[in-house]
Amino acid sequence: MLRDDANNSDFIAATRFYNVPVKDWGTTFYTRHGDIFARLNALIALSAVVWLSHGWLQIKKARLKAVEPNTKASPNVTNKRSKKS
Repeated sequence: MLRDDANNSDFIAATRFYNVPVKDWGTTFYTRHGDIFARLNALIALSAVVWLSHGWLQIKKARLKAVEPNTKASPNVTNKRSKKS
């Protein structure tokens, strides 16, 4: 325990330096390749958005086609109003 007699305090401000051995891990993936991992993730996310939006548009087109009125009358169907005039 450190004692500061000037302030009658049990602790005083102090620093100590220690040498801590650190294992050398070599270079990391980021130091070797930079932002390639982030760019690859952005490319995958963009591809997923394009793929999902394409599928969504195909579903919308199919649903619109299913409810779209048939503008061409088939040749076997006659218009009853045209016979009365």
